[in-house]
Amino acid sequence: MSNNHSSEQNDEIKDGEDIESGGPSSSSQTLGEFYKEVNSIKDMIREIKNNNAALRDLYKRTLTVDTEDESSRMSRQIDLLISETSRISSEINRKLTIMEQSNKSLGGQDQAQKRLEQHLALVKDFMDTMTNYRDMQTENARKFKERITEQYRKVNPDATQEEISQFIENDTNKIQSSSQSDQSNTIISEIQDRQRDVRRIENSINV
Repeated sequence: MSNNHSSEQNDEIKDGEDIESGGPSSSSQTLGEFYKEVNSIKDMIREIKNNNAALRDLYKRTLTVDTEDESSRMSRQIDLLISETSRISSEINRKLTIMEQSNKSLGGQDQAQKRLEQHLALVKDFMDTMTNYRDMQTENARKFKERITEQYRKVNPDATQEEISQFIENDTNKIQSSSQSDQSNTIISEIQDRQRDVRRIENSINV
């Protein structure tokens, strides 16, 4: 999440706008409505935490995959969870920005301090959750690269580390095998799935 909510979303906020479509003016939002939005954001942060747990389990199982179909299926599940986490993260960021702008317009009202404290708590929880997510993604990208290296050497025993590194970093590179056995084809398919996963993971770190 960006550390500067205001600069990213200023243009989206209009006076009197409903919070779900862009944000209310704070004077039109009751404390009850504010806490309803707080709970909505908490639920979304919880969704990301659940996705993190599901991804962690998927990554672990992916490293011991046995079949081509299973490898491809897990890769699709990883892609879905990463996309969903990105969508939820963007929505939370939008809501927190709107909340920040609303709180600023409260001035010295009695509700102001309560709302500011709630907003800060949500921001901290969200940032901690996304830091954990990025740390997990970084670690698993590293593990996947190690897996690719291990599998690559099975089908190309004479491959250099430079050749393997270039393959990992370049989506257009094709892997060539010294064998055309079914086992080699399965390994190649897994390598290609893991290569795509690495790319998705690395892209997701910028969520």
